[in-house]
Amino acid sequence: MEDNALTQQIATMRQSLFNEGTLDSNFDNMEELQGPDNPNFVEEVISVFFTRSSNNINNIEQQLENSPVNFAAIERVVHQLRGGGAGIGAPKVRDKAAALLNNCMACNVEGCKASLEELKLEMETLKGKLQPYFQLVREARPANGAVPPQ
Repeated sequence: MEDNALTQQIATMRQSLFNEGTLDSNFDNMEELQGPDNPNFVEEVISVFFTRSSNNINNIEQQLENSPVNFAAIERVVHQLRGGGAGIGAPKVRDKAAALLNNCMACNVEGCKASLEELKLEMETLKGKLQPYFQLVREARPANGAVPPQ
């Protein structure tokens, strides 16, 4: 009975993430790649995304302090953030990165700084929502590592 309650809690939390637009179908696509041989695949991919994104954000912050600002260099990094957000199924992150990219293309330093702060906030929000979700998924996983049903 307890397993059913946990599975239902996971399903409800997951659906909520989709309903609020935090996740999209690309997250589904990643989950399809997960299986008994790689039960933590999605969590690991997202962990790598957050690590790389943190490094990229630090890079952008440093670039924005330079004079003159090398917008082309920032744009290359922002493309990685936007693509990464899209790849993991995080449309709000993707959209915040797109707004940052637009400010870079307009050579708008203050706009870039404001957009970067919005992106950082969205990244923290995403992380804060996914951490408890993955914790529940780990708790529901049987000892043999099989992935619980969605």
